[in-house]
Amino acid sequence: MLFAMALALLAQPTDENDVDIRIDNDRTLEWSSGPWRIFPYPEEQSCDLGYSAPNDEYWTVAYSARVKAVRLLITNKKATSVEAGRDVRLTILFLRNSKLSAEWPNTTFETHVVRGGERAFVSEPLALEFLDEFAKADFVGVMTDKAAVAGASLSGSAEAIGRLRNCAFTAAGLNADDPFLK
Repeated sequence: MLFAMALALLAQPTDENDVDIRIDNDRTLEWSSGPWRIFPYPEEQSCDLGYSAPNDEYWTVAYSARVKAVRLLITNKKATSVEAGRDVRLTILFLRNSKLSAEWPNTTFETHVVRGGERAFVSEPLALEFLDEFAKADFVGVMTDKAAVAGASLSGSAEAIGRLRNCAFTAAGLNADDPFLK
């Protein structure tokens, strides 16, 4: 596993293309507010921010302060045509005050098939600016060139991202005020 997730990809699939995703019950919840949850992974020197969207999608932003790595995981129950292991190129859009504020075009996501046929899409590493956009935006959408894959309100994301950053620094044994990490 390349990064920790509040939803753990387990090693006991029912077949070679199926992975089991579950809430990682042995993790201590670091912080929660509304739909936002932060889980620390000190052994991987990272933390995850999980968000349960009202449309049954689950979002995870995984952040490692030490290696300066950010990844996004989203689930989608309707994307049954995409096979496990397939890379798909998606565009991440951020809206602020109903206007496009940032766009991350052609982002590669690896597809995982989870129990019940639900798909989980895991992004390639993203630039740290992704955290800033996630914190400032009102809405995030993930799109193919023709249709929406996922979308969520980001109400409360500024506080959630701030807490994710603090958690990730602590998990990595770093001081959040270190001037060389700015």
